[in-house]
Amino acid sequence: MTERVLTNLGRLGVAVGVSGLFAKSCLYDVDGGQRCIMFNRFGGVSPRPVGEGLHMFVPWLQVPYIYDIRTQPKVITTTTGTRDLQMVSLSLRLLYRPNEARLPVLHQTLARSLQNAFCLQ
Repeated sequence: MTERVLTNLGRLGVAVGVSGLFAKSCLYDVDGGQRCIMFNRFGGVSPRPVGEGLHMFVPWLQVPYIYDIRTQPKVITTTTGTRDLQMVSLSLRLLYRPNEARLPVLHQTLARSLQNAFCLQ
């Protein structure tokens, strides 16, 4: 009797463990200041970004791409010469962020090089 109970508990433990691992591989978290673009292998890129929170996806069928939409600084520094042959250093601080409504289009055209495209390099 005790062996049967322990066998059933072992099977239950294995079932809970396998289902927990499956559930963990199907969940993703979008933090504050981030948006997710969901790529579906059959339907392409989703037209609307996914907002903050815990979301589910089908592991083989869908791929989540998470982007930071907060304002970020980029400093561009250059050195140039003046008319009287002196060297002058110039620094430009650029604040940028992607437009949330256009994020699916940006993902399709620029893919993962999204930050570099906004930085004028």
